[in-house]
Amino acid sequence: MTTRKTNDDVGDYRGTSPPPNQPPPVGERHFIERPADLAAAAHALAQSPMLAIDVEFVSGRPSDAHAPPRLALIQIADGASPHCYVIDCLRLVDLTPLAAPFEQPDSVKIFHGVGSDLRVLAARGLAVQHTLDIEAVSRTLFGSRESGLQAMLHRACGIWLDKSLQRSDWMQRPLSTAMFAYAARDAEMTLALAHWLNEHYRWAMDLYEDDPADPPPEELVAPWLATFIQGERTFPAELLDAVEQGALEPGQDCIAALDVLRKPTWRARVLRAAADLTLIPVAPHALTSLAARTGEERAAAARALGRLRATHARAALTEAANDPVFDVRRAAVTALEQIDLPPRIGRFGRTDAYAPEPAAEIPDDSPWKAKLRDLLPDDEG
Repeated sequence: MTTRKTNDDVGDYRGTSPPPNQPPPVGERHFIERPADLAAAAHALAQSPMLAIDVEFVSGRPSDAHAPPRLALIQIADGASPHCYVIDCLRLVDLTPLAAPFEQPDSVKIFHGVGSDLRVLAARGLAVQHTLDIEAVSRTLFGSRESGLQAMLHRACGIWLDKSLQRSDWMQRPLSTAMFAYAARDAEMTLALAHWLNEHYRWAMDLYEDDPADPPPEELVAPWLATFIQGERTFPAELLDAVEQGALEPGQDCIAALDVLRKPTWRARVLRAAADLTLIPVAPHALTSLAARTGEERAAAARALGRLRATHARAALTEAANDPVFDVRRAAVTALEQIDLPPRIGRFGRTDAYAPEPAAEIPDDSPWKAKLRDLLPDDEG
């Protein structure tokens, strides 16, 4: 169920917003639980230039941390027709017919929050190529507080979703009529939001599209930085030793990367690497990124400037503290609090401990230890 609400401000975005579209009409919804129907649906979906995909799954048992999530449903809205398919992944053991449309490089697969969905699909043998996460697009345009499907559909279509079934038991069979409609609607609304974003923010959609034809980061940047861009969060000691010995120039590597990379997430991670290693020569480039088109890069630039103690960026950061996007404003305010602090110490301006240092030994006669002993029962008897 969807309802219209007034056009009051949904959250923390302070910029302008294009007018909402009319909510899309309900199309034809198909519940797929037989192999023959799955094959027919997969054939139709393989012809579409755009698919909006959502999944429903149940996490593994708390008692077994290694138990994989259980995939219950895959919902797919066809961007070329008014059809939406809700696929029963409990009844259908073999999902390989979906491999063809999911791996089709010429069609884009739209997700709202792609990470966990891709992992759950991969666990059932389904690899998805050519994806676009419109949650990331929404976040960079309007901020993390307004990137949820609920808030974005209010902005894009003037409707408010009924989320009362969000935590339903998706392993239940048969599905109730309400649960079936809820599952289908999530995919349909993801597609509607993608159309609105494509109409008004095509440039952002292009930047966040993960096209298999695009070169991977290891073909564009230094190997150590490619690893960081792909999700590594710490620097190995070998890298730090090589920098100290002059075998690597990480500052120049970061500057070169910012010259060639387009994806905002990759550029933000380069700026974070520069801040983590206190690479002062990157500061002028971070200042340039403070005027980037995407909020994700502007926020990363503000954080980097603060950690690099870039006092020359004070005026620009003061202006960024009034950015339309909340994440940028918060990063800029924090940076303004940091830039006058003393320079960071240790190797590359940070402490040399990449793992937490051992806690100081607390003497047995400390007051809180004595109090704790008084609360414990005696071991006698």
